[in-house]
Amino acid sequence: MLKMVHQLTLAGLALVLFGGLLSPVLAQAASTDAGGTETTGASGDTATTYKISSVEMPYISYITASGSQKHYWFPKLHLSYTSDEINNTDTLTQTFDAAYPNNRGAGNAKTMMGELADGVTLSSPQEKFGEYYFDFQKQPSISTPGFLSRYNSLVYACSWFIKLDAQLRLPTFDLNQAKTDYYQNALQQVKEATDNSDNEDYDPLKDAFMSVKALSNQLSFEVDPLCQQFGIDENNPDFAQKFSQVNPAETVSATDSLLNKPVRSLLTPSTDSDSYVTDGTLATVTEEPIMALYFGSAPSTSTATSQPVTIHYVDDQGNTLKPDKALSGALGATYQADPLTIDGYTLSKTTGPESGTFSGTAQSVTYTYTAVTKGAIISPTQKVGLYATPDFSSNTRKQWYAKKSRMNRPMFRVTGTAKSKNGTPRYQVIDVNSQGKTAGQTGYMTTNTADVTPTYYATTHNQLTVINPSGINAYGQQNLTQQKAHYRQGQVLTIKNIVTQGLTTRFVLNNGQFITANKKLVQAGTVKLPKRVQAKTAVNRYDTANLTQRNHHYAKRAHATFTVQGWAYSNANNFSKRDTLRYKVTGGYMTANTHFVRIVD
Repeated sequence: MLKMVHQLTLAGLALVLFGGLLSPVLAQAASTDAGGTETTGASGDTATTYKISSVEMPYISYITASGSQKHYWFPKLHLSYTSDEINNTDTLTQTFDAAYPNNRGAGNAKTMMGELADGVTLSSPQEKFGEYYFDFQKQPSISTPGFLSRYNSLVYACSWFIKLDAQLRLPTFDLNQAKTDYYQNALQQVKEATDNSDNEDYDPLKDAFMSVKALSNQLSFEVDPLCQQFGIDENNPDFAQKFSQVNPAETVSATDSLLNKPVRSLLTPSTDSDSYVTDGTLATVTEEPIMALYFGSAPSTSTATSQPVTIHYVDDQGNTLKPDKALSGALGATYQADPLTIDGYTLSKTTGPESGTFSGTAQSVTYTYTAVTKGAIISPTQKVGLYATPDFSSNTRKQWYAKKSRMNRPMFRVTGTAKSKNGTPRYQVIDVNSQGKTAGQTGYMTTNTADVTPTYYATTHNQLTVINPSGINAYGQQNLTQQKAHYRQGQVLTIKNIVTQGLTTRFVLNNGQFITANKKLVQAGTVKLPKRVQAKTAVNRYDTANLTQRNHHYAKRAHATFTVQGWAYSNANNFSKRDTLRYKVTGGYMTANTHFVRIVD
């Protein structure tokens, strides 16, 4: 019997857990989508690539009496990592290995996070997660008759065995009754799958369920590898209570819903809307079956009809900017609303829950946008040109502005708007970078929100980090007079509100003081900075962030260690050149290139 159960958990489930589902081939088929970059594949087709700023760690979700919860596979680590942190492979590997040594699942998750950090490429905005999830060169399409049914039988098996393992740990559990009840249900699931398939590989799964009648407490030893893959600690005191409530049928239903969701719904625009944050579900595609694991109740017997969720896109006067979009789905299925990119406007307010479940009551989400008006300050997030006329060409281009790091982005004041001959809107601007050689230049610039963004925040945030190398001041008055305090680079501040000051904005701290809302000086959320770095090779220290005026040399054999006091970027006021990260250390600046230094902590 134990041999047969072992075949299920370690051989039958190998189709899903241990290599049967490989990392997806990122499709390159024809598509265009706002917020992504159009690329061309070898066949000449185009695809949309979404730039990723942060990757959420993989998780399974579940519902308890207190509501929806997440169980992260690797709870000892952070809940998400930035693309920069992921691309620092040496440090990330050390972090994973220290927390989860010799864990194959952790290694595969780290690999998938690296793939996601490089960008997510979709064949179309409607590409389903199931299509993205299955590597079509190795697995059938989700539309292949019988394939989803067979796949769901594996999901049923996973959730059923984890649940039974948890129930066996409850002192009140009636094992004999469970054998009878679950054997009948599980056997029916497998029968439906195998009856619809000519694939004899599924016969061992059926045979394994035949042996359920002989299950004993030793089952927990067979389920250990399965739980390990999902980061489930069977020795945790709450394991038995939580996971004994798994409903296998609900799990299968949730899997179907997730497989048919657009991948695009698992990408959330970052604060600046020029990149995206991936949902933790995307980090599971290396090998695991999708385990939505809905806990608690049996399937709903309600006869209510699901009502749509209507998405509205309006300006701050209530005028419609884009046609409404209606989302529909099965009762209880999840939905995800997303804002649109609208040229000449910036998102200023969101009303209604952007994510939730379809119910018997109609729901709505309203995205309110504010026009970028005359006098507003904007900054490019990509390489852009300044042109002499609204018709862009190499002949009318006056200046290229390179893509820069956030704190070094150039600024422009909008002095008006215009349209090209073919009707494309343009900003009429003036360069207001007082310390740059281009200061005072005038011309026309794109209004595409994928390329330019308001320099000042328009909505409030719970926390922000000071990123200006010189720090910022806090003031007693909204017009930034009566200085009260100074906050250094790296300090995290708690925000109470945001207020408008002319055509700019200010953040209000919990103590009532006012600070700038300029995105070049402060950044929403927590920005992590290494505490110490160690030289891998010989390195130099310099007086400037451009690494000029060397003031000290450290030999390779010294493996010098440095305390990081802050950070800056080269070419701060040279807008024709890209910039590079530098660490500020005692006595000057040094390289942050991971080929030369490694992060210690």
